[in-house]
Amino acid sequence: SLCFISDVNEHTPQFTNGGSYTALVAENATIGTLVSNVTASDLDIGPVYGLVTYAITSGNANDAFTIRPTDGLVFVKRPLDRETTGSYSLVIEASDQDPISPLSSTATLVVTVTDINDNAPSCLPCIYGATINESVAIGTTIAQLNCSDADLSPNMINSYAITTG
Repeated sequence: SLCFISDVNEHTPQFTNGGSYTALVAENATIGTLVSNVTASDLDIGPVYGLVTYAITSGNANDAFTIRPTDGLVFVKRPLDRETTGSYSLVIEASDQDPISPLSSTATLVVTVTDINDNAPSCLPCIYGATINESVAIGTTIAQLNCSDADLSPNMINSYAITTG
């Protein structure tokens, strides 16, 4: 008698790194910039049960990133702005190709958007006036500037100077 061993989908894809990944990307990264890669393997054999594909299932605000399904490479898909969204927590699913009941697992990729100096300081109001008497003591405060900068250090306001007058 002949005995045939059929392939069975008994293993779930498993991510490397314990399923926890981190990456940094500059807010001026161009579309198509490689952010990171995630990797999962499946102990099943063959192009159905052993082949892993990837998808971002949540955390992708503004559709900012895309993942290549065949190899888990994550790319910038839309322009980034750290002042709007400083980090993303992408949930990525790795699935095998079982047509009836695919097995899958998830990983998290935390992408931190790093700052560039893309915001000028602004002051409210932008014009200040003060009337002082000539006998005012040295060191007396005559105006308090109210200025801000949306960038992070070292790109934010770090000093003030009188440039004319």
